Amino acid sequence: MGDERGAVVGHQPDGLADAHAGGLVADDANGGVRYAPASDDLSRLVDVTQALYAKKPDKVRRVIVSSAATGLSAFADSFRLRND
Repeated sequence: MGDERGAVVGHQPDGLADAHAGGLVADDANGGVRYAPASDDLSRLVDVTQALYAKKPDKVRRVIVSSAATGLSAFADSFRLRND
């Protein structure tokens, strides 16, 4: 993320509300949004995630995709039997 973190993020309806609610982005004066972590801890978490993604991008993508189930799908998945 380096220098891009100060850049204005384009209007992206998917996930933008979550990023806003999660304290990752803030509104700017021009009606857009920009990366603006709400705390030092959140900023460090983003830095660690960025470093992990640089080393193991496939693993990070799998975690993101595997946790993408929300709402009714997540509820239904909670009843699946697992072979751990």
